Amino acid sequence: MPAASGARPSRAKICGVGNPSLREDATAKVKDAWKAQSKQALAISEKHVILIFLFAGYFRQLPGELEEAARIDGAGYVRIFWQVMLPLAKPAIATAMILSLMRVWNSFLIPLVLTLARPDPRTLAVGVYSFQGEPLQY
Repeated sequence: MPAASGARPSRAKICGVGNPSLREDATAKVKDAWKAQSKQALAISEKHVILIFLFAGYFRQLPGELEEAARIDGAGYVRIFWQVMLPLAKPAIATAMILSLMRVWNSFLIPLVLTLARPDPRTLAVGVYSFQGEPLQY
């Protein structure tokens, strides 16, 4: 039955139920977005996987009685984390900071050593560092 000129289109037409090309386009867009997002998440997680294992191992070795005692005292999940677990994790946080600092320092030091003779392939940080001590020319 044809719709009247002032009638709204049906939900099936809006969602593309009757038109397979609209469904395929929407499905392709969702798949592309999912692939891009998963690649970005993978790139982030590759850098920090050792820190994830560090914190997981540290929190796993803490006794469960601490969390249980805090729960009996009426603390919720957030309060247990901020007031019980996080202060106990200071050694793990310090270790994570040292490992991150070493990774950042190595990402500067290795390109500096490898590009001492040739300034063309230098990274931005090494290139800026090479200008240190040179007078500005106006």
